[in-house]
Amino acid sequence: MIEKIDFKPGNVTFDKLSKFNDEIPLSKQKHLLDEDLLQISYSNKITMDVGWYPAFDPKGVFKILIVKARDWDNPLEVKRCKALEELTADLQIFHKLIVKKYLPSLKKK
Repeated sequence: MIEKIDFKPGNVTFDKLSKFNDEIPLSKQKHLLDEDLLQISYSNKITMDVGWYPAFDPKGVFKILIVKARDWDNPLEVKRCKALEELTADLQIFHKLIVKKYLPSLKKK
């Protein structure tokens, strides 16, 4: 799933998301539905963070945050989704958004 995404120039600093099996319903993987699933650090103090809220509740949602300087209370961007397929697509969209909007020194490359 996320192994197919190239997060460069970001650096994956935490990953429990790759433990999910996209062929098994999330309700059968609820032991993995945690608030801390994936974190990618970029230059310019930008972080993309993924978690499941509320933790371990199959009725919850994945939440993707883009934060700057670890300001978790004021994220720059937020997206919620329910399915792994949707999450994979949203991660790719958010990665491109980070590169284009929040890493201005990379725009010229």
